[in-house]
Amino acid sequence: MHLVCQGHSPILLYWLVMDLLILGFPQSGKTSLFSALTHRQVAAGGYSGGTSNGVAKVPDERLATLTAMFKPQKVTPAEIQYIDTPAMGGGRKNTSALSGELLNLMQGADALVHVVRAFDNPAVPVADGAATPEEAIVGMDLELAMVDLGILERRIDRLTSSLRGAKATERAGIEKELELVNRVHDALESEIPVYKQEISKEGRLVLANFNLITAKPMMVVLNVGEDEVANTAKLEAEWRDKLTEQGRVVVALCAELEMELAELSNEDEAEFRGSLGIEEPGRDHVARASYDLLGLISFLTAGPDEVRAWTITKETPAQKAAGKIHSDIERGFIRAEVVTYDDLIAAGSLAEAKKVGKFRLEGKTYPMQDGDVVNFLFSV
Repeated sequence: MHLVCQGHSPILLYWLVMDLLILGFPQSGKTSLFSALTHRQVAAGGYSGGTSNGVAKVPDERLATLTAMFKPQKVTPAEIQYIDTPAMGGGRKNTSALSGELLNLMQGADALVHVVRAFDNPAVPVADGAATPEEAIVGMDLELAMVDLGILERRIDRLTSSLRGAKATERAGIEKELELVNRVHDALESEIPVYKQEISKEGRLVLANFNLITAKPMMVVLNVGEDEVANTAKLEAEWRDKLTEQGRVVVALCAELEMELAELSNEDEAEFRGSLGIEEPGRDHVARASYDLLGLISFLTAGPDEVRAWTITKETPAQKAAGKIHSDIERGFIRAEVVTYDDLIAAGSLAEAKKVGKFRLEGKTYPMQDGDVVNFLFSV
């Protein structure tokens, strides 16, 4: 990465890591999935009250091509952090009892990953209330709705109390928020999650302060048996039709098999996957789906020091994207030198891309595109 600086501040780099919280009922295979995604070996059921964090690399074939072109000292793909959690309750309404730690993790997560048991194994007991994938999905929705109802009810109590002693100038604002919170609460009680409710942009900004769980995007991972691995694409399509209306991303895989394959060398893993007809590692499939779920893209920086992918949301303005590298670059932003990945590869080098007019200058508000290769110019 090549940076131009006209000040004397040291260049310290940081990057954005998105947090996805893995949830599931007992014996769903969520910890096996976590191990497969992050290469961290955590015994299923090996902890009762704690959580486990691990990072997964986001697959990006463009990095290999840029590495061959620039021969950098370092290559850094984008990353996603997955957080494994203790198993949820039995999927029955009015039985949820979440610890403060788990609630905080849920509220702080960027998205949720619900691992659903879709395998048949008589030796592994089925959680009460989650005997079928349909039951597990409904049960988890109820668990999460109960969390949000509790948050909203506490807010309603505080607003009602504040209203009693409010000044005349304060009453309108309190009443407006109270009406919003009551409306969202009533819809949630009617089993309409927050992300499906019709709420104004202003209302959603107010609700953002509460970090409601059912407002977060969710991925459903169908954990199938090894005998169903060949049918995962068909299974995903079927469940996508069922869950698309709910705005969910669906992935099907065998978590236990993926965990075992992740322990092999790259060569052995590729050979074994080929024999099973699995085209893409489950960890890569879930990482790509995570990007889709969160509406993320990657812009790229390339040079002799490092080739790197940076995670941003779609349509992020160039100045904000610069801040993902360092706040000083965002603060002192002058312009961005941009070439698309395809144009750069077609030209063969940065110099050739400039020569044929594919390199362009963009200002602060330019909406970044996936695969933009960027050099930010700034002054601090």
